[in-house]
Amino acid sequence: MSASTDKPVRKPPKKSTKGKAPETPQKNKGGRPTDYRPAMCETVIQLGSEGKSKAQIARSLETSRTTLDAWTKRHPEFLDAIKRAKELELAWWEDKGQEGIDKGQGSFNATAFIFQMKNRFRDDYRDRHEHAHGVTDDLSDLLGRIDAGPRGLPNS
Repeated sequence: MSASTDKPVRKPPKKSTKGKAPETPQKNKGGRPTDYRPAMCETVIQLGSEGKSKAQIARSLETSRTTLDAWTKRHPEFLDAIKRAKELELAWWEDKGQEGIDKGQGSFNATAFIFQMKNRFRDDYRDRHEHAHGVTDDLSDLLGRIDAGPRGLPNS
């Protein structure tokens, strides 16, 4: 009751939030908090410049490749760092290949180098086997003549 009157003080009714979106978005919807830190971008770029793969980068950050992929979706600066690291990784490996070629056959394993390049950088170093499966005009004419010809086995 209120001190100035003998009537009970009523609290205003609570507004229903049922079926409505919260006014402020939640930063973390629950679960484990992220380990991502913006400073990791510098580490990623540095590791890429040393020729490290995504698996090696994940290990250095004490996480998984799946988590790295998730971070690239949530943090545009991390996506940029991963892309830059991949470019630097390619440059590192190409430098190693050129150094190996310059040194000669004795210490350079060309087969291992080619294997690394084809598997690490598939878009740039895969063996391209492109096959055209289109019908040419000449083939189309031939098929038309065959279809127009007599059917069945020839008479003897």
